[in-house]
Amino acid sequence: MTHDELRRCRDCRRYTFGEVCPACGAPTGNPHPARWSPEDRYARYRRALLAEAAREGRGTAGTTAPASEEPEQH
Repeated sequence: MTHDELRRCRDCRRYTFGEVCPACGAPTGNPHPARWSPEDRYARYRRALLAEAAREGRGTAGTTAPASEEPEQH
């Protein structure tokens, strides 16, 4: 078994091996991040998209909160 077989539900965040989540029926995706390369040819475009989204006030998935914001303590 390889890590490529493992998938994660986008809605309920459960792990499964199927293309569709058995708990909620939502599509699943690869839970692993893309490999990083110092020779990333598309980094300039990705950063431009993130900057545009920030200017328009849209939230972006996969980004972290600014360092000035403290996480809530429970």
